[in-house]
Order: sequence, then structure tokens, then C-alpha cells
Amino acid sequence: MKKIIIAVSTMLILSCNENSPFSSSNNNTENTGNINENYVKVQKQIQSSYFLLKALNSGAITQEEYDKLKIELFNI
Repeated sequence: MKKIIIAVSTMLILSCNENSPFSSSNNNTENTGNINENYVKVQKQIQSSYFLLKALNSGAITQEEYDKLKIELFNI
């Protein structure tokens, strides 16, 4: 009886640990995927904003157009 109580107690304690064999590893995969998607999105926004600024500085677009496109780009 003591062995069963010890085994059950050990499993309960280990199940609370994040790195235990009883926890699912799907959460780590989903978080990594979301982080990668967000990183790519931010990189695209930065690159697009750089091109918008270059267009503004070269005179290809006006300040009003720049402000409008920047708001659309960053969904402010």
C-alpha cells in the first residue's frame, strides 16, 4: 500500500513539472510557430516601412500618402 501511495504521489509531483514525461510538448511547438510567424510579419513590416520612407524622401509620394500607407501597414 505504501508503494502505491509513493508511486501515485511521485506521478502527481512530476505531472506538475513543465518538463515531465507526462506533459504534452505540443504547446512548445505551437508557441515556436507563432513566434516565427510574428517574426516574419514584423520583418516584412519593417522592410515595407523602409521602402515607404525611401519613397517619401525621394519625392515619389507625399507626406499624406506616407502617413496613410504607414497606418495601413501597421494597422494602427
